[in-house]
Amino acid sequence: MNRRSLIKTSMTLTLVVLLCLPLASPAFGQMPARSVSAKYPDVPHGAQNFNLTGITPNRYMHSYTHGTPHLLRFQNMWMLMNCSRNMELNITADPNLAMCCFSLNLRLNQSLRLRLHADVDPPANIQTRARNSIGVYLTIEPNATATIDVTLGLFIDEETIEAELGKKIKPELLSWAFWNGEEWETVSSQIDSEGYLVANTNHFSTWTVLDLFKPTPWTLYGVIIAVVAVALIALVFVLRRRT
Repeated sequence: MNRRSLIKTSMTLTLVVLLCLPLASPAFGQMPARSVSAKYPDVPHGAQNFNLTGITPNRYMHSYTHGTPHLLRFQNMWMLMNCSRNMELNITADPNLAMCCFSLNLRLNQSLRLRLHADVDPPANIQTRARNSIGVYLTIEPNATATIDVTLGLFIDEETIEAELGKKIKPELLSWAFWNGEEWETVSSQIDSEGYLVANTNHFSTWTVLDLFKPTPWTLYGVIIAVVAVALIALVFVLRRRT
């Protein structure tokens, strides 16, 4: 290859690298925020359906009677619950909470009253926000100590979550995590057949969902591309001086 051809090739490569720079960004996790319509999970067969879409719950009291699932459909939150005992719930949802669909399946040795808060921030007694949280915090407080076996669930509407976060997610890398008094601790989680991210626990606490996906930082790719571009431009300059 003669010098003229080498110069043309170098200039072409430089142009291609620079033109690809703005196109590469979404591939590494960042994406522009967009408005999408929330998706909803299927209503289980036989569930009692409570249409409360006109309100955002604020200390809303609900009595659950053992025997069939209950689905409470609020303005910005769904709560699907099933329990082996009767229970009383006091439910509050932050008005800033984007549409969320929770499920709560409890195996109890006694009836309980539960205070349930769904928020976009952790409660005031927890000063540390969970790194990479998708922005949903669920606090459950019982009125008594009991032996429990609980399955927590959050319906994963991938498009809505991505629109809220402004970045791509990998649903299989989402995980429930709870505040253990010192830090956020993840637990084994998986997407079930209904599209809920579920995790089992034997205690109540403040919970959130973390995005554990760690893409290669875009700034690193930017530096690499910039270095390559500068090197190619320098090569063209040197070759021109030699001609």
